Amino acid sequence: MKAIVKYCALLTMGMAIAFASVARADQPADIVTRSINQLQQETQGRSAEFQQNPNELRTLLERQLLPIADFPYISAMVMGRYYQAASTEQRQRFASTFQESTLDTLTRGLLTFDYEELEVSSAQQAQRYDDQANVSLEVRGTDGKRYPVSFTMRERNGDWKVINVIVNGINLGLTFRNQFDQAMREHNRDFDAVIQAWDPSAAVEEIQSSDGSDDANG
Repeated sequence: MKAIVKYCALLTMGMAIAFASVARADQPADIVTRSINQLQQETQGRSAEFQQNPNELRTLLERQLLPIADFPYISAMVMGRYYQAASTEQRQRFASTFQESTLDTLTRGLLTFDYEELEVSSAQQAQRYDDQANVSLEVRGTDGKRYPVSFTMRERNGDWKVINVIVNGINLGLTFRNQFDQAMREHNRDFDAVIQAWDPSAAVEEIQSSDGSDDANG
């Protein structure tokens, strides 16, 4: 089911929504595990409610996601080599546009996504840096396919925040950055035009070309 692959990235971005309330001593993998449990508690049995009132889900995601996703840092990485050439106002405007459009896309994705199980891997990668960690998990879709997911998290001032997500080998941060670069070329490096036309769902379409592994092959 292509929709499962497409929105797997969107779901995993939302699975981190409980990070803000976690004690500083917690390890990243523990934070993700707790986040998954809280996400399921917050959304279980509310599908019909969210379908009738998508803004309710949007508000839930905004309230809990914003404190733990480092959108200013992510948006700067998405702008890449163009960041230095942008004005302070343009940087701030793109960060806001990126944040709001990502929340909108995430909300639409979660309204249609269906999964069977979420599981944090017991074998996590060793940290290369004290302030950065990768947390691996696996999403099993209702079609039986499994999709590996990796959160890249950065510690700042004692708080761990998500700065990137890799789904089934697709690096979303890199995909968004390539999209921004292409848009700058198409709009003759007009920041205002690129910001106004920004749509993260276009980059997420790349995930549709990937496919998960079957349980039998898993």
